[in-house]
Amino acid sequence: MDVGAVSRCKEEIYRFVRVFNGTLKECMIWFLASQSMLQFLYIFVSGEQFEDHQQLNRKRKHEIRCERT
Repeated sequence: MDVGAVSRCKEEIYRFVRVFNGTLKECMIWFLASQSMLQFLYIFVSGEQFEDHQQLNRKRKHEIRCERT
């Protein structure tokens, strides 16, 4: 994946923490959501199957649910 995109994502996370002063868990959920979006853009640009992204998203949602319990 594009290194610039990853560093921009990190900058967004730091800004999120500063602005909302969120807990680590909130930050992680937000981070997973933003990573998922980056993954979607990567898949979209590279022309891979959209279903792969949906599977990845379901897995991440499951991980978030597990983390909350």
